Amino acid sequence: MRSPVPFSLLISDHQVFAPRYLPMFGFPVSARAEIRFLCSASLVVTTICLAMSGCGQTRGHLAKSQSKGISSEERALRLEVARVHEQEGRYDKAERALEDLQTQSPDSAEVLHRLGVVMVRQGQIEEGMDNLLQAVALDNQNLLYLNDLGYAYLTIGDLEAAEGIFRDALQISAKDPRTTNNLALAVGYQGDITEAFMLFRRNMSEGEALANIAYIHTQRGELDEALARYSEALDRDPTLKNAADAMIQISSIQKRMDQNPTQSKIARQTTDSEGFQSPIELTNGVQPESTR
Repeated sequence: MRSPVPFSLLISDHQVFAPRYLPMFGFPVSARAEIRFLCSASLVVTTICLAMSGCGQTRGHLAKSQSKGISSEERALRLEVARVHEQEGRYDKAERALEDLQTQSPDSAEVLHRLGVVMVRQGQIEEGMDNLLQAVALDNQNLLYLNDLGYAYLTIGDLEAAEGIFRDALQISAKDPRTTNNLALAVGYQGDITEAFMLFRRNMSEGEALANIAYIHTQRGELDEALARYSEALDRDPTLKNAADAMIQISSIQKRMDQNPTQSKIARQTTDSEGFQSPIELTNGVQPESTR
């Protein structure tokens, strides 16, 4: 049984999975700021999605049943208003709007899902997970809800639970690239690099997959392995500029650590790495046609 590595993630405004607190073991304090730049430049995947930003897609995702005291049209309009608040960073207003809407639409999986997403984004993990769990209970075939629930488990460091959720989602849509890549990260962070690579390869070139494996090694503090994988990635695809930049940054970090043996022996610990970008974030509520 693989041991979970505690870390949590920051939702990015970009369509990529974006962590806030990632496992960066064995790094001296002086190296962490450089690692932030490294990881923001090193990831190749841009198709994996748990995307939080709101959008005008609400009308296509009305709840299956009409709630008491509110029409589906009004619910859709109010959801869209909440999404605008969310997209523009007014999370407190989005949360209040969604909580008010949820009291009038207690059976709406969509409202519960969005409320859960907003809460997770604000760091209210326990409350957010509760809403996401309720949304999944109401619609357990929804890939968006399952991926966001898996994300929430990642934020509390329960990698095995996240892996299970992503595997459940793949049972619904075996070729969904977002789910496949999220699962690759979940198993990769637990140390199953072989399976992570095989999963990445389903949706991208060998060079891109190797670069993502290198990224996972970086987050696990395995800098020598990261350098080797980035080098292989560039051998396969010399146009991967992010991989080349990442190698330069890793080499610089290693040099500084070698020059200060005391710092290089600092105990392993999870570090605040805000600004990193990785292949995970929350969904924007837009389902692929095949899952609607």
